[in-house]
Amino acid sequence: MPHLTEHPEECLLNHQGKRSDHLLCTSLLVGERWPVASKVLADYIRQSGVKIVCYDYEFSTVTGPHSCYCDRCLAAFREEAGFSAEEPLTPRVIENAHRTAWDTFMVRRGARLLGLMRKTVNEAGATFTVFSLPQSPRTVSVYGVDWREVVREQGADVIQIGTSGTWQQMLQSSEAAGSTPIMYGVWIIPYSPKHMIPAAVATRAELLRRVLDSTYGIIFYDRATMDGRSWWNVGETTRLVADFEDLFLHSRPEPVQGQDPEQVQWVRGKEKQLLCLMNPGNAPAYYTIPLPSGVANGYKYYTRASVSGSTLEITVPPHDTAVYVFDRQ
Repeated sequence: MPHLTEHPEECLLNHQGKRSDHLLCTSLLVGERWPVASKVLADYIRQSGVKIVCYDYEFSTVTGPHSCYCDRCLAAFREEAGFSAEEPLTPRVIENAHRTAWDTFMVRRGARLLGLMRKTVNEAGATFTVFSLPQSPRTVSVYGVDWREVVREQGADVIQIGTSGTWQQMLQSSEAAGSTPIMYGVWIIPYSPKHMIPAAVATRAELLRRVLDSTYGIIFYDRATMDGRSWWNVGETTRLVADFEDLFLHSRPEPVQGQDPEQVQWVRGKEKQLLCLMNPGNAPAYYTIPLPSGVANGYKYYTRASVSGSTLEITVPPHDTAVYVFDRQ
């Protein structure tokens, strides 16, 4: 950026005490110099014609590209954290003695930056999405993101979440997202076709779980290594979504009494309702589910076999699903 060539004193000072030749001091970036960075971003969007800008935000709060240790940034940290003027603040001291306070400071700065970026991207005619990991203390420290702060700063049109966490962390992410659309991902490892080991399969159990939790579709990382088994499971899952599109668009999953909500949930609409079972384990799973009143004409979606009786006895193979369709009375 020409601005940094002309103003080297405004370059970011990194964890090693070195000035960057391409990164701006974060205090200036989210402050008085944002118009400079905003113009660069807006010009690129307009010239390239892109319609979606995704920021893959996975940066350590200590060594990431927005972690600046210049006098301006240390003064801002001192003020926000409430440290006295006598408290020594160096990268090493911060990392060893004040990491929690620094993490909080940095995720707030990151969220403020994302809010500024979103505004610029939208004004340039594009949608701004932010990708990172599920809401957790590790995501705060290792990846520099607290989704609660991002939402508070209106820092994303769409949130994208990788899936190296637990389902409970997904729920926490959804809670943090609130009304902001959210996409959950399926992790296809290894990432690179150069690896000579079989890629993981996107299972029907995982795909349906992600569809139920997402409000804006799902993502894959990385699509290049997906094989025919994954694509078959995608097809089986998406035809269910297509057949009951209104339910998936307008209803949120509900728990089933006495069942693990990660594995068994209702999706209820005005006329139809789905009982969704997902077995993420490596062994068959067995479920006994009494049917509530108000359901009728039930059948198993994937086989069209009809349902009789007041209780379902279900066996779901490993990594598979079972979906039952009922009329709602």
